[in-house]
Amino acid sequence: MNEINDFLSQYKGQYKFISPYHKTKKYLPFTIAGHSYNSEFPIQVNTIQYRGWSKENVSSGYTIQSLLEKINSKFLIKEKSN
Repeated sequence: MNEINDFLSQYKGQYKFISPYHKTKKYLPFTIAGHSYNSEFPIQVNTIQYRGWSKENVSSGYTIQSLLEKINSKFLIKEKSN
């Protein structure tokens, strides 16, 4: 639990990533929101997914390792705070 809290204190917030669904460069939101109830995927995230022409909000669990890989590889870009 301490590992999750440490991760969230450092990385929780708004991110963006380049959409794999669009031909032009478009960013989609990705929010590291908090704890998940799933012990296998303990970090709750919210993002957008397209199915055909329909856009839907998705809430899902991720592992700390997979999120760190996405952040360190610059797949996820931290949004600037106003």
